[in-house]
Amino acid sequence: MRGTDRGRKLDVGEQQAIRLNFRLSEDEADLREQGWMSGATWRDWSGSIRAQMGREPYRRLWAQAIEDSDFKPDYTFRHLRILCGPGGETYGPRQRRPARCASRAKGAVQRALGVMP
Repeated sequence: MRGTDRGRKLDVGEQQAIRLNFRLSEDEADLREQGWMSGATWRDWSGSIRAQMGREPYRRLWAQAIEDSDFKPDYTFRHLRILCGPGGETYGPRQRRPARCASRAKGAVQRALGVMP
């Protein structure tokens, strides 16, 4: 979507694709909170999310999405509101469950099988 906002109006499909990207980004933060994503992966992804959200047309559509979600709380963007707000560069959803990410799971399986590298 880079450069799609230069001098022309986005069509409905392009706007929808960007709004779906907001939901995907929120879902990624949910995965981190649930322990399915490592801290290193979250740092990479969250930096990319913040960078993209700061560019047009994302910035403009994000402002609209926030306004829309204030009136229709079915999708509130709990994580993205913090991540894309002031001080959001340090935001990392707190894991509610023990880490389940692949790197930890692999080590647990190896220990359980008695196979260590």
